[in-house]
Amino acid sequence: MTTNGYLLTPQVASELEELKVKNLQIAIDGTREVHDTRRVLMNGGPTYDRIMQNIDHLVTVWKGKIHFRVNVDRQNRDNYFPIYRALHERFQGKRIDVYPGLVRSAAGVNPDLDCHMGRLEASQLAVDMFKEVLSKADTVKPDDISRYYPQARFSGCTANMKNFYVIGPSGEIYKCWHDIGIEKMTLGTIFDEQLQNVEVVANYMVATDPFDDPECRQCSYLPVCTGGCPQLRYEKKFNKIDHDSCTKFRDRLPELLEIYYHMKQSARKDCAKTTGQPKE
Repeated sequence: MTTNGYLLTPQVASELEELKVKNLQIAIDGTREVHDTRRVLMNGGPTYDRIMQNIDHLVTVWKGKIHFRVNVDRQNRDNYFPIYRALHERFQGKRIDVYPGLVRSAAGVNPDLDCHMGRLEASQLAVDMFKEVLSKADTVKPDDISRYYPQARFSGCTANMKNFYVIGPSGEIYKCWHDIGIEKMTLGTIFDEQLQNVEVVANYMVATDPFDDPECRQCSYLPVCTGGCPQLRYEKKFNKIDHDSCTKFRDRLPELLEIYYHMKQSARKDCAKTTGQPKE
């Protein structure tokens, strides 16, 4: 389940086990000072402290894992590392994972197009993230490493997975969360017996296949990159929007691979300290 955490009250938290919710993605926008200037109530009030208090209770009654998605753009980029450290410190010993979610520009929807980070900026952030984790070798964990190329989980996207759907606030069904609120991308509702707009499903599942793209077939990053974001590929093909859907790793691959190697070595050393033998 994906949530901003504000309504994740103790009552809601108590129902998660019964509902068999095993993973939560909670999106935040940075430390309190930054988050409360960007994620506010309708009356302008703050939200950070209540979200954190909800999570403080949640981790005491729920056995699942929390994935903190920190929304990152040009304006709050430097705030990512302070919130990364703060969350790991606050929820030390709990099942959490912290990672950046790069904010995308959407012409006609997002009025602040200057906030968007291009691929070069995104690859620089990936390098900086590597170095941040590596500088604290005693905290290198599998989740820290698995976020990075080449071990990052490039197994496709929810948009082109067979049994994945997104439920909107009124019960409407979508294939991708970027499509929420776009009427023509609605597949139907949870109250319908069958999906009503199967063409969109087919286009996501088949028509965005990178192996049908001559440019992708020529690229050495395929199939590891899976062709990039299917939603961007969809818009490029059907809405004629010139998106760059390539993986951010392609611009800094040699440097990233070298740092990745050192992270793996640090993780092996930590494992050896714990078990008395290196990790295979």
